Amino acid sequence: MGRLLSYLQSQAALTPGRAPYPIRLTPGQYADFRSEAGDVKTITTCLGVHPVELIECHTKATGHNVILAPRGDIFAEVERDTGVELVCLANDITSVPDNVACCEIISVGELVQGLKPGDLAFIDFFEVKQGYVLDNEELYIAGSEAFKGLFDVERQAIIPMNNYVVTRRASDRMLVSINGTDRIHVPAYVLTDGIASGRTSQGSVSTHIIYEEVVSIGPLTVRGLPNLMTRLESQILSELADPRLSDGDVGHFWPLIEKLRAERRDGRLPDFQKGDLVAFCKEIGTRIRVRGEFQHLIPYHDVLAVIDDASILDGAIRAGKAGVLQVA
Repeated sequence: MGRLLSYLQSQAALTPGRAPYPIRLTPGQYADFRSEAGDVKTITTCLGVHPVELIECHTKATGHNVILAPRGDIFAEVERDTGVELVCLANDITSVPDNVACCEIISVGELVQGLKPGDLAFIDFFEVKQGYVLDNEELYIAGSEAFKGLFDVERQAIIPMNNYVVTRRASDRMLVSINGTDRIHVPAYVLTDGIASGRTSQGSVSTHIIYEEVVSIGPLTVRGLPNLMTRLESQILSELADPRLSDGDVGHFWPLIEKLRAERRDGRLPDFQKGDLVAFCKEIGTRIRVRGEFQHLIPYHDVLAVIDDASILDGAIRAGKAGVLQVA
């Protein structure tokens, strides 16, 4: 039995004795239902035979806004010692904090890029603009800038949105970066919570900086500052302004123009890569656990520095100050 059918069966079992009710599905859910159950319009549960209906949302997003529908079949609420979490029903060790939701995109405005109807996207509910009811269905509206990542249900993977980065814990690498050696013990909470980097006027810790390994980087489409040129744009402009340039040199620019078109379409190249150790403020990131591994979704511009921990460790080993000690 598929994931969605199992979810519908479990929901019916929560209300024993109730008459079979119509099951209304979002376009994305309905597509999953068809792929799991085939070309049928009913489903049989412990309550009986339920008619299955497609929700037709007679609404359209405008401008840079996005209309969302909740997807309870993807994540379910469970009690944890640390509070309520949302745990993926396809994999019970993929979870997000209770203020983060995975929703289905219903409609996007004309100015929205990188999102389309049917996508499953993560959003922090603190950034939702409004919620409303349409034909007895619950919908939400948010700006396109509020989305941080897409969710691939089949691969159980988080795909960063444009200008976002996914990182994961790298405690051993952070330990070496802090101490310059792997021989000095650091309390575990420092490696997971980070180093105090900011304090309030009363002296209490307000922010922490943490070092994590880059998992993936979304396309970079936003400029760091208004009207700030990329390296490629600056190169083209500098060469065009060169007084030695003649009319016969125009053909020289076609390869650069093709590169610029690709950059405008796919985003510019990042200045760090997958696998690099980067530093960022932990409070800015959105924490997510994927297959038992803690990860963060953070804006690209909030990555503060790249740390060459390999060189730090190599230098310390050569100096005899690092490396796992061997007992004779």
